[in-house]
Amino acid sequence: MRTPLVGLLLPIALIVATPAAAVAIIGGTTRVAVNPLPPGLTPGLLGTATLGPGPGLSVDFPITGGLLDGIRTRIFHEGSGVSLTGGTDVLALENFIIAPNLNRILGDVTLNGTLVGSDVPLFLANFASVSAAALADLSNPSLVLRLTPQAIGALNTAFGVTLPANARFGTAASAPSLVPEASVWATMILGFGLVGLSLRRRPFKATLS
Repeated sequence: MRTPLVGLLLPIALIVATPAAAVAIIGGTTRVAVNPLPPGLTPGLLGTATLGPGPGLSVDFPITGGLLDGIRTRIFHEGSGVSLTGGTDVLALENFIIAPNLNRILGDVTLNGTLVGSDVPLFLANFASVSAAALADLSNPSLVLRLTPQAIGALNTAFGVTLPANARFGTAASAPSLVPEASVWATMILGFGLVGLSLRRRPFKATLS
């Protein structure tokens, strides 16, 4: 039976006392309600991303895999993303990775068809700022996403805009699904209380400025 991972992103104060086997994430959806963009920029969908319900721009990104493994947890969204077009320039942000222990969402960045960077920190997100239930509520995305300095630099350079520091991109909710044993699930979700370690799908290939 597929189980929504309602408790996936618990406040970081929780600490797991004993290790448990990692559990594979097998699917699900991450939804982002996007704030209005600067004048002159037009959003677009890439790959398997689809429009979500509700007023304004809401985008659904299929979860393609990942691992529930305490602070090593990663949630992948391979093959989907968004594009921003201004004039003849197109900036693509795709293949997002949710990294709860880093309070970051990473992704690949392409400008006019040329890869600029892989696994670049794109969004800041304080996963302890909302409840576990709210984080998984696709009907009301409430996790605030703010652009990282790298993302702001890419947008400013590509489109000649001047975005403020910590510019807000939108709000998000993520509802992964998996098939764990109940005891394993309960133990693993507590692991987000541990901090200080980082597991990346692959090392950074470039850093935007």
